[in-house]
Amino acid sequence: MNDGRAVWSSGAGPPELFLRSMQVNQRQMARKYASYWPVLQRGFRLFFLLAAVEAVMAMALWLLALAGWDVPGVADAAFRHRHEMIFGFAGAAVSGFLLTAVPNWTGRLPVAGPRLALLGALFIAGRVAILLPVPWWLAAGLDVVYWLLLGAIILREIFLGRNRRNYPIGGILALFALADLTMFLEAAGLLETDFGARAGIALLVVLITIIGGRVTPSFTANRLRHRGVSPLPRQNALIDRITILLTVLSVIAMVADLSGPAVAVLYALTALAHGLRLSGWRGAAALGEPILFVLHVGYGWLVLGFLVQVLAALDIGFSPSTALHAFNTGAIGTMILAVSSRAILGHSGQNIVAAPLTVAAYVAVNLAAVVRLGAAWLPDPLIALAVAAGLWMAAFVFFLADYWRLLLIGRR
Repeated sequence: MNDGRAVWSSGAGPPELFLRSMQVNQRQMARKYASYWPVLQRGFRLFFLLAAVEAVMAMALWLLALAGWDVPGVADAAFRHRHEMIFGFAGAAVSGFLLTAVPNWTGRLPVAGPRLALLGALFIAGRVAILLPVPWWLAAGLDVVYWLLLGAIILREIFLGRNRRNYPIGGILALFALADLTMFLEAAGLLETDFGARAGIALLVVLITIIGGRVTPSFTANRLRHRGVSPLPRQNALIDRITILLTVLSVIAMVADLSGPAVAVLYALTALAHGLRLSGWRGAAALGEPILFVLHVGYGWLVLGFLVQVLAALDIGFSPSTALHAFNTGAIGTMILAVSSRAILGHSGQNIVAAPLTVAAYVAVNLAAVVRLGAAWLPDPLIALAVAAGLWMAAFVFFLADYWRLLLIGRR
């Protein structure tokens, strides 16, 4: 079941060329990078580790703030919670994914050693600055420079690898930097808008739509083919394009905070498109393999997320901010755990099977999403919010307990 590298080859060319480039890549990397600390040999090790630590710490600080134990920082606790869950936790996971995927898209060596250490140091500096009473522009500068530097590195690798299919990734990273800056400008009172956080979530939803639409059917097909099970997952290029288009239109409406029947129809059509796409991927056949099935669950949260947005647009049961947690906790949290656990095992030469702690992490993050959405229906939601936060932290504590050795030192 060691098909962990299949996804990373998306757009890399013919399979034979990809396999040859991977063999050369591995030999070169073994010689050149053997002297680096294991955590600095591949981007997924450093940034998946940082993502999990950030997931726990950011939520713990939010719980302390709800209990009245706030810490001084660039802005208030609500800003830090939203910012760090989007640009800290999810941002680290996106960084780890791209730094691992791009070498296999291009056949080039991965970013490692001093360059990776620089990226990690800059990212950590941004996290520390958020918690200190420093000028807002200093924290903003560290964060935005990080995204611009990462985007420049990614685009350089894609350009040198002649991997034109993935040029849009650079544009998404530039927009992510702009959304990050917008959040700081809003917190400083220089912009009278509330776009930044929603824009960050919107870009993550688009990334899940694109990347999740590659990895979920790809991994499922590989596994079913290995088991001799048919039919294999179906992918319809027209449905894929329509789904991506509807998703982009929907997240634009979400960022603009639009509501009303017309927007509700758009969200409903987007949910239907994602549901049609997902229905062809043979999720039921993956039910007995948690590390595979969780990809379908994570993508399925996009369907539920847009359905909840329908209710929010019609002002039925959910506010727009609460509705976003179907994406934040459900789709983003689950998909990050699903992709990172699989990538760690596949790129560390392990069998791609979810251990009990990993399965517990999958269950906990999904329960956290359900409880967080259910809090909207309670007269006093504070207890439900605390339970959801506890489940979220438990999910990533389980993840760290299972994978810290592979991330930090490269072996069990």
